[in-house]
Amino acid sequence: MVDIKKTVEDMKNRFPVIAAGFITRDGMPKYLEVPEGSYPETFSIMCATVLGAAGTAATELGKTNPEYVIVETGGIKIFIVSGGMKGILVAAINTKNKEEEVIRYMKSALDAI
Repeated sequence: MVDIKKTVEDMKNRFPVIAAGFITRDGMPKYLEVPEGSYPETFSIMCATVLGAAGTAATELGKTNPEYVIVETGGIKIFIVSGGMKGILVAAINTKNKEEEVIRYMKSALDAI
């Protein structure tokens, strides 16, 4: 299993990360870095809620749970990537990055966790 702190550090070296970490499926932060003044518990529970809501919407349409959700707001994109029962990798990144590159990296990181 890869150290999630090292994964977050690697993400910060590759992308302009504002917040990042690993949370449980029910939204508990396992390791999370957020800007000063932010509440890690609120950020993590809301990320899990967004992924859960997207899953419910997809299953209502007869589809499987989403692999990831991207939220774009205020000049950033929040990437919420499902690791199945392992948990969820989240990252808020400046929007100048290519989505595919970020998702590919995050999925690879989850495979190592």
